[in-house]
Amino acid sequence: MPAVGKDGEHWLAFVGGDTALSAWLVTPGDPAHLLTAVADWPTGTRVTGGVVEVGDRGLGGDPAAATAYVLVESRAGMGQAAGMRGVVRIAIPPAGAASVVDDDQALVALAGVAEGAALGARLDALAADAKATRALLPDERESFAATLRAPDAAALAALLPASGVVVATAQQHAFVARVFDLPAATADELAPLLANRAWFCAAASCTDGDVIAVLGAERGHVVIRAIVRPSTGSQLTAELRAVAPPGDPAPVMATAHALGMLDAKVVAVGATHDGWTAIVTSAGSDLLLSRDGDVVAQTSVDVDARNAQAIRFADIDGDGVAEAALPRQSESGEAYTVFIKASGQNDVGAGIAAIGAKTPDDAVARALAMPAQPVTPQAACALLVHITSAGSLAKAGAPAVYAFTEPGQPEVRHEKLGAKAAAASLHAAFKDGCDLVCDPIRPICHTTEAGPGITYHLFREAGGTLRLVAATVYRGS
Repeated sequence: MPAVGKDGEHWLAFVGGDTALSAWLVTPGDPAHLLTAVADWPTGTRVTGGVVEVGDRGLGGDPAAATAYVLVESRAGMGQAAGMRGVVRIAIPPAGAASVVDDDQALVALAGVAEGAALGARLDALAADAKATRALLPDERESFAATLRAPDAAALAALLPASGVVVATAQQHAFVARVFDLPAATADELAPLLANRAWFCAAASCTDGDVIAVLGAERGHVVIRAIVRPSTGSQLTAELRAVAPPGDPAPVMATAHALGMLDAKVVAVGATHDGWTAIVTSAGSDLLLSRDGDVVAQTSVDVDARNAQAIRFADIDGDGVAEAALPRQSESGEAYTVFIKASGQNDVGAGIAAIGAKTPDDAVARALAMPAQPVTPQAACALLVHITSAGSLAKAGAPAVYAFTEPGQPEVRHEKLGAKAAAASLHAAFKDGCDLVCDPIRPICHTTEAGPGITYHLFREAGGTLRLVAATVYRGS
């Protein structure tokens, strides 16, 4: 990275062997040999080349920054496919910290670039489109987002560019797989991709969670160039749901060191078919560190050192990556188990299944006892909406129904309801409609409303008939 102004020359260094697990800014002229991690470097990547420039080509960065366009190829792991090509843009402002530039407009425009020679033309086209794009002014953004939430026929036609809309999936905001193109004449097919989403718009893109609508300009008004959705991966399997045996800490330490955790200590580790999941302490914090193939995930967790020996690992949800089963104790002294995924999410369904377990092994066994038999939202709702009394609750399977007050944690501080109260609570929850999202492997569904009151429901099929095993109702504020 060339010197810019008073800022000296830097190097970009990638650590991890064939897979660049981390990226670092090195300053050869610094007597202290300071190393600075590049923030937000994507995991599971192989660096294949790069182009370095000074300036931002008018792409909305710092015109005085040194910029590296790093050509990368995806490595396999955690549902990420190998062989996808992309470009990671790293900017180093004078006397600033190096970071990956999160550019929605560049995500699709630079997808698939494999050679430095092809990068210049792509960047020129991207810069021209960015220059032509009329940025949404702050007072226009909410009205434009409202149009996307409930577009009429005229709005849809205006949003389609002549070249059509690219619909793609993305992983880590670095690798894009083009799924299909919507021709300009198919406005009716664009509607379901936009409607009923909580769009929030910035100057040149709109987002709803991980879904991105990339904007451009045509005929003097704003159009949608692409819709990018998160990839769900292709790793789900029902064959990998066994308890992970104890694993070797040496690979964990090597990965932790490559990530810059030179003081790392391994608390516990469980092996999987193509990697491991571990609890690691570094810089005074507890981390859940998971590796599958060449992809690494890390998230903060809270581990009670007194219960370290009770930590267990198991692939509860069939994604090939072990979850950590962590023992907990509430303020009232109630013992329970939380199951943390590599993403940092709490596997609430597993926690509910483990309610009443007396030991860590019993908790894992109860969670693993859920069959690999997914249920559809339609079938689950058909069962739930017909529960109106204690008698219909018994016919539905006589489930355990828990009332909880801790948002997102029905496994703690819950109350098991009697049949009459349980039936009344479920009837009140579903009498006006039922909207569920269900797990792709296990018979677990949860409601879709925003806020703390999301409830979870476990099912089981017996003799060709769907039965409700456990349900939750929210009674918090």
